[in-house]
Amino acid sequence: MKKLEVLDVDYNEVIELCYQKMKDDNPLRDKCEQSKELLNDLKKSYENRAHLGDLHKCVLYEIKKEDEDEKIIVGQLSYSDLKKLYEQYLSKEGQPARNEVYDKIMRVETCVFCDIGLAKDLDHFLPKSKYPQFSILPCNLVPSCVDCNRTEKRVIIPRDKSKQLIHPYFDKSIFFEEQWIRVSLSIDKVQLDNSFFDFYVEPPISWNSYDKEKAKFHFINLGLKEKLEANASNEFSSAIRQAVGLLDALTLEKWNDLYISPVINNPEYYINHWRRILYSELKHYVQNSNLTV
Repeated sequence: MKKLEVLDVDYNEVIELCYQKMKDDNPLRDKCEQSKELLNDLKKSYENRAHLGDLHKCVLYEIKKEDEDEKIIVGQLSYSDLKKLYEQYLSKEGQPARNEVYDKIMRVETCVFCDIGLAKDLDHFLPKSKYPQFSILPCNLVPSCVDCNRTEKRVIIPRDKSKQLIHPYFDKSIFFEEQWIRVSLSIDKVQLDNSFFDFYVEPPISWNSYDKEKAKFHFINLGLKEKLEANASNEFSSAIRQAVGLLDALTLEKWNDLYISPVINNPEYYINHWRRILYSELKHYVQNSNLTV
């Protein structure tokens, strides 16, 4: 999970970029103009609730297909209007908002949620199908991989303070600066293929119950255990084989300097990155076991 900075752009400018290429007689253009103030009010409400972990208090809409054109969501804008603003004017290639908003938010290499898959989708943190009022709000748009956006996260709706995902723009610093994902190792030196590892959640005891539950909810509902273990599998096998081989020839200190420290001290691997977690635990395991000959 990576902390992101919200795109530095005025929301009025985003709205104007969306209708910049619309013809003067396009009704949607007037609707946008007339709804600006209300859209900005919703932006402020979203930001305040996100900081407090209260996005579950945002209005959720259950709209039937036949009612999309009729249901007014914000000011003069209907459900279908807000959907169109995103799909035809913000995310569509060649549109001004695509260049100035969508593409700039997407300048992230890996998925913000799992940090494994490539960030190929721009995900609505609160799904636009249920929260159309935030369809073009930059701080509700998050770079995501296909798996997180279209499978696991697609069905996740915040239900209360703890049953919601960690927000990459607004959530507490503890989720990004303190370790809450851990791994246990079991290494069979005789039969290395029998060795295994297990990623799990264990937040610091100083965290309150809401934050502990949110971390677990995020980990479980995004399927992070399976993703982390699938991604780390080959590297784990290679790491323990190298550890066994190198420790027969090197001192523990030299092995740590050459093999472990370059990984766990690499700033690219933040505190809950799977590689940093794995190598830190391998170091601890070796120091407290008879892995060496």
